[in-house]
Amino acid sequence: MAFADKYKVQPLPQAPRGSMRAPISPRERARAKLLAALKVQHELLAAELKGETFMVTRMGKQMAPRAFWQTTAVGVAFTPRFGNQFLFDKGQGILVGELATLSQVLRDFEEAVKLGEFDAQITEIAESRGSRGTSPTVPGKRGRGRPRRS
Repeated sequence: MAFADKYKVQPLPQAPRGSMRAPISPRERARAKLLAALKVQHELLAAELKGETFMVTRMGKQMAPRAFWQTTAVGVAFTPRFGNQFLFDKGQGILVGELATLSQVLRDFEEAVKLGEFDAQITEIAESRGSRGTSPTVPGKRGRGRPRRS
């Protein structure tokens, strides 16, 4: 029996463009981005406690991620970021006694992000950065780059 005899080939219903992904709000997307960064911070902390270096691959290059903490004279200061901006006001952070106790602070912070406690700060930072990837439409201009030849 041939394949064409066994199965009926027919036109498929057209799905609206971009509907392959589940719709996600900008707030949920930003929260997911911060949670992904926290996962990297957990891995970075585990490597640092073992005395190893931790690298991530971005755009085909090995890079060391920026830690959300700094060692100070009084202990470890936890200063989380969203993108390249701090979530807390400048010069503020959470003081942790030792690097080993930072793991619990990271877990508690991750839970707070999941509950939406930092949505206001995330939204403020995202709005201050502006929209990326879209440019305002200017009459007479057709997108980016060189004008098309006539």
